[in-house]
Amino acid sequence: MPTVYGFFPVNPISLNLASNAAWYTTVEFGNVIINNYTYLDWHVQPTLVYSNLYAALMESRHCSGPMFSSNTPIGYGNCSTRPYIGWNYTDICVTAGNYVANSSVLNYTTCQAMVNASLVANAAPAQLPQILPNLTVPLTCADSALPSSYTMCNMFSSWLGFNQSACMIYFASNMFLCSIYYDPYYAYSVALGYGLVESYQQINNNVLWTIATNYSTSTGVSYRMFESTTQLLLAVPILMSNNVSYYGCYCYCLTNMCNTNIATCSSGLGFNCSVPTFITATTTNTTVSYSTTTTTTTTTSTTFNASASE
Repeated sequence: MPTVYGFFPVNPISLNLASNAAWYTTVEFGNVIINNYTYLDWHVQPTLVYSNLYAALMESRHCSGPMFSSNTPIGYGNCSTRPYIGWNYTDICVTAGNYVANSSVLNYTTCQAMVNASLVANAAPAQLPQILPNLTVPLTCADSALPSSYTMCNMFSSWLGFNQSACMIYFASNMFLCSIYYDPYYAYSVALGYGLVESYQQINNNVLWTIATNYSTSTGVSYRMFESTTQLLLAVPILMSNNVSYYGCYCYCLTNMCNTNIATCSSGLGFNCSVPTFITATTTNTTVSYSTTTTTTTTTSTTFNASASE
């Protein structure tokens, strides 16, 4: 498949996002200390997708310690947290090894030891492909919850130590990704902007995991994706009844106020989200398209037969 110069630096469909031979394993410890109450949370994620996410987070959260370099994806360190919650710090460690079967042996201390041993022995694995776009320019985005709040502030309001005023100040000048979801059948839309950390998590957890899930099987895909250098559109089937679905659209963009409506966000991508596109249960061949200002390529996959409504 030809190289696509679009929203993603590397075409994610050309990669096996669901797994990775080296089993890159991330361990995140978050510590909250509020009013003498200590909260500890941690998790392990063994995928190429999450390794890419943590590399981006370590760049954006001013982490200190033996962090990622241009040569290897492993490392660890202490990172600043989002300014609107009560977490004092977050420790992140990424190492390489198959710890899925026995993740109980992996904790932050053992993860640090494994990273150090690999670095000392010059045995650290090679750097992984950079999948996530490099988000560096603050944006002004439309937000369905304004003027009283930001959608993201509403979503995080239940977090321990949440500060509404700090959240409002943060999102007023720290949006790096605009988005809009549109349901053409019900003419329903939600627009919002993401901060830097939230942007990387949204693209990673929602977009890349959708790609990984749908391309990790031989049964084909159930969605369509379109991209340009500043736009990304996912058309995802929504089931109605009798095995008939239509596409709901998630659109992400990287220019000021590009998410005021679905037409603006998806302009030039070649898929009309403003009216329902119905999908029958007939299996056939179709194309998943990637559009840029300079290059357009397609790849054939098995999916539902799609027909635009009148």
